[in-house]
Amino acid sequence: MITKALQTLTQTHQHYWEWVEEVRSGVEEAEAELSRGEGIPLETAIEQLQEKFRKAREVQG
Repeated sequence: MITKALQTLTQTHQHYWEWVEEVRSGVEEAEAELSRGEGIPLETAIEQLQEKFRKAREVQG
């Protein structure tokens, strides 16, 4: 029982750090894009996200 709990904890910890690295990588990529002038205004990004959510809701019914 304790062994299973420790395995689960270890897996959860590993998944967490993989997620942290994925986010860190995404942030670094976004910073590089902004430095190259490839960014978009926040309002545009929000509008695009809202449109994606709207379309997803339409598909779900």
